[in-house]
Amino acid sequence: MKKTIWLIGLCAVIYGSLFAQNTVFPRLNVGDLGPAGGLIFYDKGEFSNGWRYLEAAPAGTEFKAEWGGYDKYITGIKDGVGFGKQNTQRIVEGLKSSGESERAAQVCASLSFGGYTDWFLPSKEEL
Repeated sequence: MKKTIWLIGLCAVIYGSLFAQNTVFPRLNVGDLGPAGGLIFYDKGEFSNGWRYLEAAPAGTEFKAEWGGYDKYITGIKDGVGFGKQNTQRIVEGLKSSGESERAAQVCASLSFGGYTDWFLPSKEEL
């Protein structure tokens, strides 16, 4: 019997990418309200590699979705901070190739909220 794993929606977004490159953005602290309406949960201290802050999606974006991808191994998944977006993209590709839809990673990747469309599941260390 297959065990169903449910994920109650927790998505994150990178803040400080295009916006930070073109303008001066306000200094934020962990716990501050971010530009998309969620909480800033990580500040790496400086803008590098296209980002600085990670923001958790606000409570209004919560969802319930199966994890999916049973019996399918996704290669290249990394635990560290800064890998959630890349991991989510890999998971979405793997789920698509298996014909699965509406799974947790896919729901996060398709979320559009607060003017942002680059939401993702956090990596193990981001979580």
